[in-house]
Amino acid sequence: MKRKLCSKLLAVFLALLMLSQFSFAFAADSEIKIEKNVPQVNVVGLFGTTVYENTDNVKSNVRWPISDGRFHNLMQKESDPMIKSFLTLNGDFLEKILIPELKDLFAPYALNSSGELNNKTGIDFKWPEKNQIKKDSCLDFYYDWRLDPLETADELSRFIDYVLEASGCEKIALSAHSCGGVITNAYLAKYGCEKLQSVFFVSSAGQGTTFLGELMSGDFTLKGDSIENFLKYIFMDSEYENLKAVAFSLLNRTGFADGLLNLSDSAFTKAYQSLLNDFLIPLFGTWPTIWAMVPDEYIDAAENYVFEHIFKNDGNDYSGLIEKIENYRVTVREKRTEILLETNKNCNLGVFSCYGYSAIPVSTSWYCTTDGVVDTKYTSLGATTAKYGKTLGSSYLASADKNSISPDQTIDASTCLFPKQTWFVKNYRHKQFHDDLYALMDAVLYSKEEMTVDTYEKYPQFLRFDNVSGIIPDQRKTTPDEEKRETFIDAIVEFFELMAKWFRKIFNV
Repeated sequence: MKRKLCSKLLAVFLALLMLSQFSFAFAADSEIKIEKNVPQVNVVGLFGTTVYENTDNVKSNVRWPISDGRFHNLMQKESDPMIKSFLTLNGDFLEKILIPELKDLFAPYALNSSGELNNKTGIDFKWPEKNQIKKDSCLDFYYDWRLDPLETADELSRFIDYVLEASGCEKIALSAHSCGGVITNAYLAKYGCEKLQSVFFVSSAGQGTTFLGELMSGDFTLKGDSIENFLKYIFMDSEYENLKAVAFSLLNRTGFADGLLNLSDSAFTKAYQSLLNDFLIPLFGTWPTIWAMVPDEYIDAAENYVFEHIFKNDGNDYSGLIEKIENYRVTVREKRTEILLETNKNCNLGVFSCYGYSAIPVSTSWYCTTDGVVDTKYTSLGATTAKYGKTLGSSYLASADKNSISPDQTIDASTCLFPKQTWFVKNYRHKQFHDDLYALMDAVLYSKEEMTVDTYEKYPQFLRFDNVSGIIPDQRKTTPDEEKRETFIDAIVEFFELMAKWFRKIFNV
C-alpha cells in the first residue's frame, strides 16, 4: 500500500514538474509573441528596384540589374587583354579600351546635370490593390534609387497614406534597409512621425559610408590587405570561389601582392584616375541619392573635387544638381540627429548594425569596420569601433563601460545615439536576410512598449551569426588576434585544406 501510494505521489510530482516546465516554456515563448496590429512598410535599399530602358513600355530591356549578359560578355571578351595589361604593367588597355566600354555600358543610368532623368529609364512600381492590404500586411516600397531623396520622400508619403486608407489603420510600422535609411530620414524631415507607430533601421546608410566619401573626394587606393579581406567577404559562400580568395592571401602574406600593387601604382595611376574621373564620378556624381550617402565629414571636400575639378569645364550647368545637394544638407543633413531624437520620443525605434568585415578596397580607409559595405559606426548611429582586425586598445577599454563593449572588444555601443536600442550582429553581411532578423525586427516594430537590448534574453545587444545557428547571443570572449590568421604558414594550411575539400567534393571521395 505504501509502495502504491509512493508511486502515485511520485507520478503526481513528475506530472506537476512537467506541467511547470511546460508553463515556464510557454511563458518564455509568449514573451516574444507579437501582434501585427498595423501594416509594415519596408523601404528597400540601393539597386533594390528594377530599372527599365523605357517606362512607357515595361516590356523594354531591363537596364538594372544587368541580366542580359552584357557585363559578363564584356568581362569575358576583355579578360585576357586585362590580365596581359596587369602582367606587363601597361595601363593603356584600361584607359583606352576597357573604361570607354564600361562608360558606354552604364551610360543609360546617368542623370543629367540637374540630377534628373535625361531619358525614359525608370521603374515600374505598381502599388498593391487596396483590397489586398490588411492590418498585418508587409509591403515593400520601391523607388528609383538615383533620384532626389526628398522627392522620393514625397512618393513614400503618398504610399503610406494609401496603405493607411486601405487598411483602415491610423499608423504603420516603418523599416528601412541600407539606402532606405536615406529615404526614411528625408521622409521624417519633411513629414515627421505622426503616421508611424515604430521605425527600424537595418544596416542603414542614412549617415553615409566612408568609401563613397573618399571616392567622391578623389581618393582611389588599392592595398593587398584590403583586397584579401574583401575577396573573402564576397566569396565566403562558395568553397571554390573562396579558394581564389585564399590563393590571393598566399600572395599577400609573402608581400608579393603589395609589391605588385606598388609597381602597378605608377603604371596604372593614369588609368585609375580615368576610372574614377571619367567613369565612376560622371555616373554616380549625377545621382542625388549618392550625394546623400557621402558622410558629413566628406561632403565639402567631395563637392569641391567634383564640381571644381571633374565637372568644371565640361560645359554643363550643374546648378540644379547643386541645389538638390544643398537642399538635402539644410533639410536633413544638418538636422538628422534632432530629427531622430524627436522620432524616438514619439514612436518605438530600433537600430540593427552589423560588423566583422573591412571596407570596400578602393580607398585609404579600407580598414574601417563595416558590414562589408557600410561602416558600422554609421549604421549604428555613432558606435565607437576599432580598426578591422584590431581591438579598441587597453587604454580605451580600461575606462570604458564594460557592459557596452562587445565580447571581441571591437565595439563600444555607449556612444550610439540610442545605446539601448541598437543591436550589433557579428559576421552578418550588408545584404543578408535571415528569418532571425525578421523576428527581431517584428519584436521591435510591434512591441507594446519600446524594446531595448535588455528586454529579452534572446536579443541582447551583441549577437553573432553562423550558418547553422542563425543569429544568436555572442558570448565568445575572443579577440581579433585569436580569430584572424596572421601568418604565411596559416594561409598555406587553409589553402591546402580547401584544395583537399574541393577535390573530395568533385571526385566524391
